[in-house]
Amino acid sequence: MIVLPALAFAAILGAQNAPRCSLRRIDACESANDLSSAAGFAQALRGFTGGAATDLLGEREPLANALLDLIIGPPDDPVRLGNGDLLLTGCQVHQCYRGGAVVVSPAGSIVAVAMLAPRWSVMREGKPTAFTDADGLLLSDGRPKPAAHWTLDIYVRRASPDAPAWNGRIAAWAKQQFADSNLAYAAYQSGAELTGRVWLISPGSRKPKLLRTAHLG
Repeated sequence: MIVLPALAFAAILGAQNAPRCSLRRIDACESANDLSSAAGFAQALRGFTGGAATDLLGEREPLANALLDLIIGPPDDPVRLGNGDLLLTGCQVHQCYRGGAVVVSPAGSIVAVAMLAPRWSVMREGKPTAFTDADGLLLSDGRPKPAAHWTLDIYVRRASPDAPAWNGRIAAWAKQQFADSNLAYAAYQSGAELTGRVWLISPGSRKPKLLRTAHLG
């Protein structure tokens, strides 16, 4: 029979009784990665995004699937906003220049989601060529060097005349990701720009409505 020291037993018991990450216990979530595998999150995300789709990562796919891919990699620390919402950001495994964000209310509702990704484009043999994978950029020997066009897509379910508390924090996160990645790829591209777009997802509609566009960098 193995006898555990009292402190070790208390630590194991405490770990077993600790609240698990979920939308209802969002304070227990240590990262976007943690939230991505929480029970009920994928279903709630699909409910939020409805039938919306995106081609920001290349192939057209359900928005919920794309976002899940973008938050299962190396995560950032959660950020508590002034209104109590929690912002969780992360990036894609092996392609951390692509990122995703989720804003969750204190009550456990998804308030907004966001995706950040680049698309490189260049004219080759008189034809426009575009690709979304950095491997294509690093292996490219074409001239002139491709230009990087970054897009931050934010999706909401309710239009608001005022900028929400999370708006500036998501933009700041995207700008930092944009700056870090373009520094890493500076030798392989001719320039870069970042555009932000806000989309409204309406119940029963498969096509989000573009609310506004802004040049961010």
